[in-house]
Amino acid sequence: MKKLLLSLMMCMILISCASAVQLQLGVFKTSEDINLFQTCDACSAITISAITYPNSTAFIRNITMSTSDGVYYNYTLNGSLVDVAGTYTANGFDDAGSAFSYDFIVTGSGSLLDESKSMFYIGVMAILAFFFIITVAGIGLLPSRDERNSEGDIISINSLKHLRLVFAGIAWAILTMIVFLAWNVAEGYLETGLVAAIFKVLFTILMTGLIVGVPVIFVYILWKLVKENVIKGMLSRNIFDGARYNV
Repeated sequence: MKKLLLSLMMCMILISCASAVQLQLGVFKTSEDINLFQTCDACSAITISAITYPNSTAFIRNITMSTSDGVYYNYTLNGSLVDVAGTYTANGFDDAGSAFSYDFIVTGSGSLLDESKSMFYIGVMAILAFFFIITVAGIGLLPSRDERNSEGDIISINSLKHLRLVFAGIAWAILTMIVFLAWNVAEGYLETGLVAAIFKVLFTILMTGLIVGVPVIFVYILWKLVKENVIKGMLSRNIFDGARYNV
């Protein structure tokens, strides 16, 4: 039994020494050069058989790694080839009969989302979501129309109703910030670009609506205030015919 255990231990040691295996190279930033390396003092050549994209498509095949001392071998992967976030895989072999395979992760920020960063972004998201809810709730608390009599004619102008549009614009802006933050987090830290692409489209739509909507809301409120000012003067002189106006 002792001889069997000793033999198994020797085999494990020999296997670990013979195969230069590296399971995880690290995390890198998109579009930046990556130095792929291997060490081997019992071989004269190391070849990268394939490097694959996150979708398992190979884009590098049969590349001989360079060396200056016969021990440390490296290959610089051009940053233009790693412009997609995700987990890449490098496979290769040496002329001593050993093979290797390891992954490396590419993200927009060059790092992964750790606990401290997650708590920070969650906190900011929570604050924005709180203000968004308060703003939307405020819209429901504001008056929606002027004071009218039983016949539906205006008897008093309530300019506070215009704040509903102002609050709606603020809520839209807050929602745009939330989506923008989500887009940046997804693009900077997630290993898949699909989520970031979705948030980017949503942000583009919201931002376009915000740019167009703010001037429209401003002009509309200004026009209504001018019109209401005229009606206030007519009401003060008791010459206003409510049936002729719809404010």
